[in-house]
Amino acid sequence: MDDDQKYKLPSIDEERENFLYSPFPSEKSINPKHWDSKLNFWSKEVVESCNIQDEICVDCRRLQEVFKSERTARSPRGLQIVVSSLYQSGKLILKTDVTDLSPDLTWGQWGVSVSYKTTSWLWRKYVSGINESTEFVLKELLEELSEELLITHYKSVQYEKTDYVVPWNVLKTYKLKNKVISEDTLICLVGHLKNQGKCKIGISEDNEKIVKFKQKSQSKVDPVTSFDFETVKLKRAIAKLTLDSKSIEKDLQQLKKHAQTLVKTNDRIQAKKVLAQRHKLEKKLRTNQNALFTMKDHLGMVQETETTKLITDAFNSSATLLNQTYKKQGLTVEHIESVIDKAAEANEMAREVSDALSGGLKQLEDEEFDMDELERELEQLDVTQGDESTAAFGLPQVPNHSPTKTSTPTTAATKTKKPLRTTQMAS
Repeated sequence: MDDDQKYKLPSIDEERENFLYSPFPSEKSINPKHWDSKLNFWSKEVVESCNIQDEICVDCRRLQEVFKSERTARSPRGLQIVVSSLYQSGKLILKTDVTDLSPDLTWGQWGVSVSYKTTSWLWRKYVSGINESTEFVLKELLEELSEELLITHYKSVQYEKTDYVVPWNVLKTYKLKNKVISEDTLICLVGHLKNQGKCKIGISEDNEKIVKFKQKSQSKVDPVTSFDFETVKLKRAIAKLTLDSKSIEKDLQQLKKHAQTLVKTNDRIQAKKVLAQRHKLEKKLRTNQNALFTMKDHLGMVQETETTKLITDAFNSSATLLNQTYKKQGLTVEHIESVIDKAAEANEMAREVSDALSGGLKQLEDEEFDMDELERELEQLDVTQGDESTAAFGLPQVPNHSPTKTSTPTTAATKTKKPLRTTQMAS
């Protein structure tokens, strides 16, 4: 045990030690103060020593060694009274109450077991009493370490389908508070978890013990089944083949080096024998690796069933939710088709209304205005606008008839020239 985990009594003077190590009075009523002072001191130290050393099991004989005085090498008298007081107060429980690792019982077996335990408890409590060899467990530390064991197990779980079942030999390698716990302590911790329904014990036909822990999502652990034993067997076979393969690989390396050494010494006959042995091991390694691959593949398929089930359940839930939502909102195929038909009818009605409205407006326009009359009025406006433009620039008016050969229009210039000719002739 490490020095920092070794319990030591508080420093006390010789007078105080003589008082504490002396026997209790025959009756508490003789000196209640003396009784309570000594009882409180040793009760505190019993709990403290267990917590410091992470030792949940305790009995009077062991406590006598723990509390042996360094000054006088004597042990305190009256520890049996201290232990009995702690037991009566519930701080200590009987070790036998948490060491039952038997598998699940039938109803009849369970009834017999309960009757036996009850009778034994009454006998120990009221008849036989407590003696120096009676073993107890510190309840507070038991609960603390049991919970830590459960948390340690949860950290090692990768697949819920296969990793909640642990062989006893593997469980013994678990570390609590950075150290491997003793098997005696492990039995108490597992027994306590079993009493709480957080694990169950199974024993195979070849007397192998397995522990099945409850899953995080469960309130109680499921019973141990044949599937759990088969899972443990498969995992054990994988572990064994893995170790064998690693050992064969090391042997192959050694044989290779040995053959090279023989070649250097020109002992070719022995070298050939070594190589032949190496080839046999290589063949065995290939066989192991093939079997290991197959076993891991099977275990993987078992482990993935949980994921497959999760995906299937998720799809089923989403489909159910979608159907319920559609039904709640009335979104059925018939409803959608009815809505589309109504929308088409509405669009058709809108087109008919628009066409009717357009035709009616056009008819109103045709009835209110004479289009031929409007055209003639527009032509007159164009002619009037043209005359105004010609007069503004001093240009002759545009003739309103087509010229012909028979009739030549008389111009203003011709009319002015005729009198000039008459005057000239007169002269």
